[in-house]
Amino acid sequence: MYIAGNTISIDGGIPYYWKNGTPYQISESKAPCIIAGIAVLDNDVYLSGTDYQSGNSIFQSVTYWKNGIPYNVFPEEISSGIANGIAVNGQDVHIIGYVNYWKNGIKIDIINMQANDNSLQRIKNMIQIFI
Repeated sequence: MYIAGNTISIDGGIPYYWKNGTPYQISESKAPCIIAGIAVLDNDVYLSGTDYQSGNSIFQSVTYWKNGIPYNVFPEEISSGIANGIAVNGQDVHIIGYVNYWKNGIKIDIINMQANDNSLQRIKNMIQIFI
């Protein structure tokens, strides 16, 4: 069984996942992170979350980790969003946030979608991956 989360320290949240009760620290970074999702494909462990760069609560970056290596989805944007979940389907990495969805790093604004937009169907398909 896999569980993702954080431990709390004076510096903020330290990202971990637990496999069958054994903890694995994801990052040695001193910047706080919030882990919100986990997916496992074969022997690869994927985590999604928000990385508060250099401890700055204003600059938050949607990030996913694959086997402990961080990938900032939008490192150049300030307050670019918060990741709430992750799913992996083959080579595709899907991340869902409050108002955005990312597939392989491409951002889709959920709020501004029209009912007839085929992006909405992609979101519905992605939700099926999470279930």
